[in-house]
Amino acid sequence: MITFLWDSSVIVKAREFIKDMFKNKPKPVVTNSPYRTSKPRVLTTDNGIKLRIESLIGSGGQGEVYRAFFDGNAEPVALKLFYRSQSTTVTKERIRFLVKKRLDQIDRGICAPFDTITGNGLVGHIAPFAHGKTLLEFLEEGSLSYSEVYAVALQIVDLVRTLIEHGIIQGDLQTQNIKLHRTRQGIDLYMIDFDNYSAVGAKKPSMLGMTLYIAPELRKKRKNANNQIPTEYTDRFSLGVLMHEVLLHFHPIAGFDETVDDINASMVSNWKYDPSLPNTPKNPHGYPVSTLNPELTAMLRRSLSPMQQSRPSYKEWQQALETASANLLICENCGIPMVNYMGRTKCPSGHHIQRHILRLDSHNEIYISGMVSVLGRRELGGSSAISGNHIVIREIGSQLYVEAIGMNPTYIRQNGSWRSLVPNKLIQLKPNDQLMVADRPIQYKTLMNE
Repeated sequence: MITFLWDSSVIVKAREFIKDMFKNKPKPVVTNSPYRTSKPRVLTTDNGIKLRIESLIGSGGQGEVYRAFFDGNAEPVALKLFYRSQSTTVTKERIRFLVKKRLDQIDRGICAPFDTITGNGLVGHIAPFAHGKTLLEFLEEGSLSYSEVYAVALQIVDLVRTLIEHGIIQGDLQTQNIKLHRTRQGIDLYMIDFDNYSAVGAKKPSMLGMTLYIAPELRKKRKNANNQIPTEYTDRFSLGVLMHEVLLHFHPIAGFDETVDDINASMVSNWKYDPSLPNTPKNPHGYPVSTLNPELTAMLRRSLSPMQQSRPSYKEWQQALETASANLLICENCGIPMVNYMGRTKCPSGHHIQRHILRLDSHNEIYISGMVSVLGRRELGGSSAISGNHIVIREIGSQLYVEAIGMNPTYIRQNGSWRSLVPNKLIQLKPNDQLMVADRPIQYKTLMNE
């Protein structure tokens, strides 16, 4: 992941640009069951461990979540106690199935149950405690830098990968089931709430995930209890909605959510903000769709399609996000960040972006038009001292880097003298830097696109 050190004025512009994100985002309506379970302050888990309840931290359609502590342990855990209406034999079996997987030991970012409570009329589970705030809160605040946006997206995809590789379909991928905790080292990401999961050999879930994320095929069949089973393809749809919110900072049906009928119609149709469609509306807030590169735009188009087989896998998302995260750029004029790609000449607001030029002499120049350019004897004038492939030029964000791979040395002029480049090591170029590629002098220049 590339971290950009932008000057304060640019940061202010970028922050101001996303201040109104998510203001009109539809909020879920949570109706708590009137049949709450009475509970003592101290419980004993099915593994015989004493657990002290400290405070209620949240409630939903199936139960309540508490911050709790094991005896003699200062690290909190998350205790979920199900409402009486959900405290069934099936719920117990589903929790035990998930506990046997011990997903929390496979990846610390997966806060899945590792112990159960099924005595004294209570049904619940214990999971690792996820510190921090929800992803939804981070997005509402607009507090993620653009490089952090892509780091978060990649972490989410990696957790989805881990779940699928262990036979678990999460079933409720959404911004409120992702928590972020900012530390000195970066951002820790946690996935919580696995009550709607599905897996081969497990009883089917009693409820569907959050209505703004479920796939069209589940939405159409939600009245039929026999078909309420999340699959990898329904999770691919939910992942697409989640990636849309993370990368663009607005929900894909924002502006088409006045009524429940509007929401349902929008969620079963193609992507409303697809730039390939005629008369595509402008998104009401967040980043413009044009901040993405064509590959990510195509990924969203496929993810949000009613056609299940078109939805990209986590492997495709991972590859696309890695490519994009290595090519992040921010417009120095308006502060709008974007993904750079071959052929991009302007930022989403229409400002020209910088072009990179390698000047061989007064008549010959090489324009760097891609993220990676391999230059050798043919491109650099034909000298036999230059290898067939001699240097690699990499465009990362707005910066240009050189890497020496040729048989003969490549030099850079610094502080009045020539220094040999270490083979296979990236060196950042600055405007007017001079290179000597074997016996070929080159000067690096920049130019704003016309």
